[in-house]
Amino acid sequence: MVRNMKVSLAYFLQQSPRGFDLDSFTRRLLAIEGVLSAHHTHCWTLEGEHHVFSTHIVMDRRSSRSEIYQAKIRIRDLLAGGSFEHITIDVELEGEQCLLDCEEK
Repeated sequence: MVRNMKVSLAYFLQQSPRGFDLDSFTRRLLAIEGVLSAHHTHCWTLEGEHHVFSTHIVMDRRSSRSEIYQAKIRIRDLLAGGSFEHITIDVELEGEQCLLDCEEK
């Protein structure tokens, strides 16, 4: 019973999916060509089987639309097999202010 309560609490608190290493994933994300940094990166599980991922990436200001699209594809590929139901990738170009940061002020 205690184990079930711990699992339920983890879902309620929207913890990262079991076995998903966000630090390791972020290192692989930053190795993608053109990606300079990432922030507002979050990953959580809805009920243990279906997961949600969101991140903001900053790309080189000279990145073409095609390069941005390819980076998004690579990120989705890194998440493949992880039962992610919803993936959101926001892209900012180097020098742009994050819209979330604007909203927080």
